[in-house]
Amino acid sequence: MGGVVSTLDGTTGMFALMANAVVMNLLQLAAYGVITPFSRDAFRRLNWYICYLSWAPLVAWGERTTRLVLHGNAQDWAQLSRDRALVLSNHIAGMDWLMMWAVTERTGGLPACKLCSRYTSPYLLTIFAEGTRKTAAKLKRSQEFAKSKGWKVLQNVLLPKTKGFTASVNALGDQLDSVFDVTLVSPPGLEPTLGSVLRGRLGELHILLNRIPFASIPRRDEAGLDAWLRQRWATKDERISGFLSSDAVQEEDATKRCAYIERYI
Repeated sequence: MGGVVSTLDGTTGMFALMANAVVMNLLQLAAYGVITPFSRDAFRRLNWYICYLSWAPLVAWGERTTRLVLHGNAQDWAQLSRDRALVLSNHIAGMDWLMMWAVTERTGGLPACKLCSRYTSPYLLTIFAEGTRKTAAKLKRSQEFAKSKGWKVLQNVLLPKTKGFTASVNALGDQLDSVFDVTLVSPPGLEPTLGSVLRGRLGELHILLNRIPFASIPRRDEAGLDAWLRQRWATKDERISGFLSSDAVQEEDATKRCAYIERYI
């Protein structure tokens, strides 16, 4: 009986959020038509709040069923709402993107999770460089491809696709302050999937963040940039292996701390 109630609760919440999104989109359209002819910057500032009204309820709904544990330097997390940055993340489940929204909401960066080319305001462009969620079949194909290229064979993540990353770096490089390297990992069976959220099943997601100054990235060397991205994914693979074997995400810096995010609901 409890499972039925949880499913009904989740489904009702989903439809309510869809209705909220439609209303917010209509508000955006109206604001764009009325304000943009006079000031694009004013529209963007107003749109920040409209986006928040649309996305924050979705985040709160998703957070109800997922325990979020943050790993990393507190200063790095604080910069999420201050930098113009790329966010590089692995992709482990259907709703992990929503949980990342939950984290950026706590740092004040939720409405900035979009591409704002040539904007002076902070923004985050998130790239799931694997291009798809990990499955056993996809992992096997990825490993076979790595062997054919003579690259390191990864056990927990798919090889990253580099073209989208290099194109973003080339297009936005002069504006970017940093790259946030995000590693997502869940205990087996506790991944935040759409089904688990709709059924109200408790999940758990660990998020390890490292801020990398953009100046340290080999942006002028395309081959070097490709190799740099693959090395970041090799590091993710090692961290996930360490977590799965010891239930503790490996930190790059002993001074870094982890925290548990309390739910809104």
